[in-house]
Amino acid sequence: MRWRDLLALALSALAQQRLRTLLTTLGIVFGTVVLASSVALRRGVESTITHEHARYHELRQIEVRPGRPAASAEPVEVRGQMSDERRQRLRRELTRRLAHLRDLPPEARLTPARLEEVRAIPHVVSVRPLVLLRGRAILGERVESTTALGVPPDDEPFRDRLIAGTLLDRSDGNDALVTEHLLYQLGLVDEADVAKAVGKTLVLEQRTGGRPSPNVLLELLGGGGPVSPRQEKLLAKVVERLPDTIAQMKLPAEERQALLRLLRKPRPSGPAPPEQRVERALTIRGVLRAAESDNLRRGAWGYANADVILPERTAEEVFLSLPPARARGFDYVVVEVERVEHVKEVLAALQELGLEGH
Repeated sequence: MRWRDLLALALSALAQQRLRTLLTTLGIVFGTVVLASSVALRRGVESTITHEHARYHELRQIEVRPGRPAASAEPVEVRGQMSDERRQRLRRELTRRLAHLRDLPPEARLTPARLEEVRAIPHVVSVRPLVLLRGRAILGERVESTTALGVPPDDEPFRDRLIAGTLLDRSDGNDALVTEHLLYQLGLVDEADVAKAVGKTLVLEQRTGGRPSPNVLLELLGGGGPVSPRQEKLLAKVVERLPDTIAQMKLPAEERQALLRLLRKPRPSGPAPPEQRVERALTIRGVLRAAESDNLRRGAWGYANADVILPERTAEEVFLSLPPARARGFDYVVVEVERVEHVKEVLAALQELGLEGH
């Protein structure tokens, strides 16, 4: 039997049972409509739930900062001839700014120990420090000042900015994202260099204490800019030999003596704080383009301007590896509360700990 005969036989059977054919067709159409409506409804519900969760997620978060130092009991002197109203305004502003310059009392700092107390508050789900690190990025012999930011895995604001490699997928480890701007500053100027940067080792350096760096000499000579550790050692040798070199220069005796007195001028009283340096070797996992618009989420400045993106736990480790940072604590922490109705209760507990929250 040919296929034409089979087709004719099928059509003949349908024609003989018109009612059944009509009902079957209507059933298929109705089922298709119901299925399509169900899928659309499910997607709409999922979208609504996601939107509402995101909205209330923000409402369940509290921005926590260190407590403010107590105002000084001594009145601030305001000099000059002026009205009493202006004098009061200036006194209030001077008092406010001087308070921020004073060292925070230990109980008002966001130290790791204090964060454990915050985590123990009832209804607190998570405590996440927003870590911004200012230091230097070293790639081979090239060095550039940079800002690093710690973020949770697969943070959404970076998804659309990725131009090479992959996003971070862990809260710890030694992987990092870098911006194409930083790579350009570090000498990777060709577009082909961007993809080749993935897998390379970038060193993030932080330092504190010590005397002024000898690379100030470069600025005096019209140079400047970040220098590598090896170049810093060379500059330090030059600074050490300057007095002997000046003593041999053909200058008028008065000028030569004036320069030598300047170079041998006693240093500030008291021992210099020891320089502490921390280096973290990172593997470049991905490259980001610049942010095209301001990010309105918390920590927007860091998301728009940081050139090195670290896993959040790694950023905390680097930050706390310097003793002064451990003693000072974090500048900013986000506390997430279990439910919106518990936010006021948690805020009151934070205030009892001497911290500020809003």
